Amino acid sequence: MPKRLRPKLRKLSRKKKQHGMARWFVRWMSLGLCVVGSRHVHSVYLSTLNTHGQYLRAFDETYPTKDSSSSSSNSSTMTGQVGVQLIPTNPSSPLIRDALLQIPSISAEKIWESLLQEAVALMKNHQAQQQQQQTTAPKFIAMEVGMFHPKQCFQAARQGLEAHCIEPSPRAFQRIAQARRMEPEDVKTRIHLYNKAAGASPGKVTFSAGDSTGDHVGTYDAWNMQAAEGSPIQVDSIRLDDLIDEFMPRNSHDKLFVLKVDTQGYEPSVFDGLKHSVFLQRRVDYVMFEYWPKGMDLLSTGDVHKRSCVAHSILQALHEAGYTLYALPGTAHIKAPKEGKRAIVREKAPMHNFRENCLYYYQVEDRFPSPDYKMGYWSDMLAVAPGASLLQNPVTEVGRIFQLKE
Repeated sequence: MPKRLRPKLRKLSRKKKQHGMARWFVRWMSLGLCVVGSRHVHSVYLSTLNTHGQYLRAFDETYPTKDSSSSSSNSSTMTGQVGVQLIPTNPSSPLIRDALLQIPSISAEKIWESLLQEAVALMKNHQAQQQQQQTTAPKFIAMEVGMFHPKQCFQAARQGLEAHCIEPSPRAFQRIAQARRMEPEDVKTRIHLYNKAAGASPGKVTFSAGDSTGDHVGTYDAWNMQAAEGSPIQVDSIRLDDLIDEFMPRNSHDKLFVLKVDTQGYEPSVFDGLKHSVFLQRRVDYVMFEYWPKGMDLLSTGDVHKRSCVAHSILQALHEAGYTLYALPGTAHIKAPKEGKRAIVREKAPMHNFRENCLYYYQVEDRFPSPDYKMGYWSDMLAVAPGASLLQNPVTEVGRIFQLKE
């Protein structure tokens, strides 16, 4: 091994001689370097020594010894002597958690179903308590913003929740209203439909209606990421704070259990209309939303080439409001390059920095460019409020993960 490293290793070994693992580690690495003796292994060694230095300092903090204070004060000098910049000893926990990604075949749809199961269990628990106390149990509420299809919102109503369903597309809303008429009477009374867009303020907004899942507010062509041609329409817009105050007054004991937002890039404006309900008062326990950085930039700035990454501001605001953020699997349009689709599913975006997380979706597109595909990549995010409602013994795997979030 290089001569210049020998005294440093001896010093490290003496300094940490009370830690058998440290001595074993240093000797093992020294032997490996002596045998291989390559510059490549030398660089790997320095990198690994850096990581091990963090372990030693963390060990001293957990199990202090006589010289633990001096060890802590000299650790940066020790590492500096071998030419490695030391990473902080105790890096902060990730801003976005990946626990849900460990569940096989997890998806936004499965999260929704799991949350409804948890809501049903909570409602039964509340009803049993209220019967004993002879009081009225609170209503549990689900809200879906940007439906296109009635499946999920109606699913909540069928399971006993009050379902508030918002869809701005006239054609899609007509189908949804027709489907509501086919539901049993008790379910029908729990389904509340709104043929409106949700935004930062009430009024009128321009809407591109092609009767597809890609319908969106604004006049942009999301497929080509540019200004669109055609004849957009005007639709009514509401602020969700105002709507929530209508069906759940501030003094109400009812609970807005889950909110789902999928508005094809219009999410920043939707969240601007939730300043009180989500960011100031945290009246919503679980917030799930589509996270499409490129689409949000298109609708917010009109220019995706600047990579403004306005999406990260939503994550930052939720984090500052005390919500715990969970990542869900990445995805892409069926016409995206195969290599890009594989990458977005298998890889994890950066979890320690909101802007880097946002830029990652652009970077996947850079790595797998295609002249025929410009929509980019996206995922879903879930935000869980502090003190969100949950049974002591959750009934789903998703619920058990939330129980352990602290």
